[in-house]
Amino acid sequence: MHRDSRSGRTMGATTMIAAALTAITMTHAAAHPRTPRPAYHLQAALEVDDEPLIAEPIRLNVDLSGQFMHGDIDGVVQVPKGGRTGTSSPDRPTLDELGFDDVSIVDVSASLQWERHIFDSGGRFVRLDGSATLRTDLITHAVTFPARTLVSADLQFDWYRLGYRYEFLFDPDEHGNRLSFAPGIDVVLFDFDYELRGGGDFHANRDYLKAGVRVGGVGRWLTSGPISIEGSAFWGLPFDGTAQIFSLELVGKYRLWGGKSATSGSLYLGVAYDEIEYEDDQGFPNRVDVDMGPLFIAGMKITF
Repeated sequence: MHRDSRSGRTMGATTMIAAALTAITMTHAAAHPRTPRPAYHLQAALEVDDEPLIAEPIRLNVDLSGQFMHGDIDGVVQVPKGGRTGTSSPDRPTLDELGFDDVSIVDVSASLQWERHIFDSGGRFVRLDGSATLRTDLITHAVTFPARTLVSADLQFDWYRLGYRYEFLFDPDEHGNRLSFAPGIDVVLFDFDYELRGGGDFHANRDYLKAGVRVGGVGRWLTSGPISIEGSAFWGLPFDGTAQIFSLELVGKYRLWGGKSATSGSLYLGVAYDEIEYEDDQGFPNRVDVDMGPLFIAGMKITF
């Protein structure tokens, strides 16, 4: 009987303690409400666009080209000494009287294209070597060569270029053909050398280097197949005392191997016209005026 009374009191105390803890917990929860953590945060962090992120490849090409050119040449080389009147026959010698009416030319070039930026370099080597008998007296570089003198002549009209172009690439047509145009500017260096030798002590020699600036551009018609057409035109700016070099080319190219995104090699044929003009500011000036063309072109290009 006594044991049951103690047990009842114990259970009653336990019930009261539990009720008190419950009340305290509810009171704390009411005083400090907890902001529910949104489940969508994790979901948003894990969401990824269905389309894969693929970096656009950087366009980087290196072109190496070499070409042979052959055709007509005409012009004059006036070579006084010290700019003094009487040290050169006016507008002589002509290339014709020295026995030159055709020319063979070698041109090499290397270019780097990064995206739409094209950096170009090259050299065109124009050499003449021959002999002729003078029909009239010739004064050149203060040396007089009498008529009927057999003279041998070595002339050099080399020029080198370093340029920049920016390419505009137009959208392809329904057949996959597309057009590009790259205007640009060149710095050129004209390397002139002249030597004339006759019998006895008759000998005249003159050489010089003259810079110049050209503007122009290159246009290309790129087909979906192995054939492409390329044309270029550059004009020398008429700054005093500089070399003015004009060049015009039109070629058709055929890709022998490779593709547009891999190493490739192409052969090409075409026509060209070149003109070199230079005149200094002396009283009686050094003067070069040479026309070359039409010139036949055969060349090869390798792209990496």
